[in-house]
Order: sequence, then C-alpha cells, then structure tokens
Amino acid sequence: MAITGNILYIANRGDASGVAIYDISAPADPIFVSKFTGEEFPGALNSPTGLAITGNTLYVSNQLDDIVAIFDISLPNDPIHVDNFGTDDLSGPTGLVITGTTLSVANFNDSTIEVYDILLPTSPVRVTDFGADDLSGPQGLVFYPNDPVAPTLLYVANLNDSTVEVYDINNYPNDPIRVRNFGTGVLNGPFGLAIYPTGPI
Repeated sequence: MAITGNILYIANRGDASGVAIYDISAPADPIFVSKFTGEEFPGALNSPTGLAITGNTLYVSNQLDDIVAIFDISLPNDPIHVDNFGTDDLSGPTGLVITGTTLSVANFNDSTIEVYDILLPTSPVRVTDFGADDLSGPQGLVFYPNDPVAPTLLYVANLNDSTVEVYDINNYPNDPIRVRNFGTGVLNGPFGLAIYPTGPI
C-alpha cells in the first residue's frame, strides 16, 4: 500500500493485476474511487506487489514481469503510465521503499536489494545492490526512523528464512552494513513491515 494526501493505493495482485484507489479523507471509512489494471496498461501491470510514491510519481513493482512501472499521479484518480525499468536488473521484484532520492527494491528471486537513484523520478538510474550473502526471498522493506530524508536503519522481511534482516544505512545508498537479524522461531514467511511512531524516539 501507499498513501499520498487523502488517497490510498493498494496493490491488488489477484484482480486483473491491478491497483485499487481509495479516498481516505475519513480514515476509518475508506471510499473506493476506482482501479487501474493490466487490462488497461498491458506491459505495465502483472502481479503488482509493491508500491512507493515520491511527489506525483507512483512506482509499482511487477513480480511476474521483472519490472517496476512508473505512473504519473498528478491526477491521483487517473494515473498515466510513463515507463518501466529494471528489465536488466530485477527478478521477481516485490517491496519498494523510498528515502530522499533513492528507491530500494526487494529483488525476490535474486535475494538482493536493488538500489536506484530517482533524482529524476521518471528516469531511475541503478546505483548498486546488496544483501546477496544475507537475504533469501526479500519481501517488505521499511526504514527506521520513518524519516523520508535521514533514516538510520533498513528492515527487510526475509521470507524464505523467516527472519527480518537489519542494515545500518547511515551512508545509504553507499555501504549498507548488516547489523543482525531477528524473528527466528517466531516468524514464518514474513511479508510486510510497518513502524510506529513516525519519527525518532
């Protein structure tokens, strides 16, 4: 899921490979607005799994097509497909997360995190990848603290190992350092992550 203003986008993997749009002006009473699917945007949506937003740009990871699709959401209820990227880098992309001008993509089949510079949001440039020695089927990604500019840790839901991996990202995207993992014996196929509160403790 991803939120911008009063609009909630939900990756709707099983419904014609689409994204559902809800108005959450009343947060406890979401109202369905519309949806857009792979039938409308062939080659852009196929098994969407992750969403991330920066400004008026929505990124959608497509696990079965090995791409991330880019949509212009200047009109939030009427997305426009701009482009795709990642064909040469991604294999089964799932979770997405943004900090500053960096987009990180959980690369499920390759068990890595792919990192892109999105200074120009519609023209991502691959920077690096990491995690090959630590990850097995990464899914959800979340930064701590939930700071869009200067988080210090990255948590990665590690589906196949049933753990969460923790990385020090003080110099992100350069030199992420594995700190530890947790969840052994408690987790079983973790997918998504969320952090509260929204700022440093």
